[in-house]
Amino acid sequence: MIKTKGLNPKKRKKVINSGFKKIKKYGIFNSILSDGEHLFCYGDSNLYYLEKRFKTKKPLLKEIKDGKIRLKHPVEKTILISTRPLTKDKWTKIKGLKVFKDGEFV
Repeated sequence: MIKTKGLNPKKRKKVINSGFKKIKKYGIFNSILSDGEHLFCYGDSNLYYLEKRFKTKKPLLKEIKDGKIRLKHPVEKTILISTRPLTKDKWTKIKGLKVFKDGEFV
């Protein structure tokens, strides 16, 4: 078990990366893990990501905080993760651990 509760983001990344490397010793290992704030993607063979930004007249997502609905900014950011490129866009192969937050590479 990998324990990361209470760790700052840099320590958390280090602990998760260490755990993933131990698992990788047993064979090919690709993983996607989230702590609810960050997305940890570990690529050993076939794992790719694509950053996308969408400009909209109206925000695509709504955020609920303190019981109130707030519209997010009209430029939405997202990360697509796949075991192979799904479109003709330029996908980036993930080698080792990559961390994403709020639709961006950290």
